[in-house]
Amino acid sequence: MRYIIAALSLISTVISAPAPENHVSAFFAPRNLTTIKIKDSLFGIRNVDYWITSQGQAIIDGSIVYGSEQELLSKQVSASSKDTRAFDVFAGAQSWPNGEIKYRFVDGSAQSQLDTEVTATINRWLTVAPWLTFTKLTPSDAFTPGTLTITHNDCSGCVASFGYDKNSARTMNLPWPNSACPNAGYCGDNEIAKLFGYAQQTSTNAPTAKPT
Repeated sequence: MRYIIAALSLISTVISAPAPENHVSAFFAPRNLTTIKIKDSLFGIRNVDYWITSQGQAIIDGSIVYGSEQELLSKQVSASSKDTRAFDVFAGAQSWPNGEIKYRFVDGSAQSQLDTEVTATINRWLTVAPWLTFTKLTPSDAFTPGTLTITHNDCSGCVASFGYDKNSARTMNLPWPNSACPNAGYCGDNEIAKLFGYAQQTSTNAPTAKPT
């Protein structure tokens, strides 16, 4: 995690693209939030707000895909809980094997819409995290659990899964302003860079020194 924080701080100085006129960042778009108490390995027991995308995904901490609402609610803890290890919402998240992030666009349409922005953001990441490898698969490649699938659902927010999990799908959604959901917000270079930070978590072959 320390490598992500360091890299993101550096990326923020490299990537600086303003949102389109009259559009707000998707990270600050208005949401209907619900608050529950959870436990995770990063912050312990805490209250967290979540919202549900148009695809039925539960989003915590603003833009992290947890899973379905039912899956998230099953991880609630009470204030009197003594042993909460089994309830860790990030328990399945791991580092990507050998620092290789395999990704694919869900279909040709998403690829044609997003490929340029995604490739540019990956190149920015590689300037501060050269130990990472990004392997692009084609939409026609057979899906395998653990692969990061990039979608383009304009009304589902700028969100991504946290880390690697060989047993579940990893997702990232990159929307664009759409009249069908005018309050969904904009997902530009800065937002995409942050989402890749969530998605990659940290690399198993990262150097001991922070990137410079």
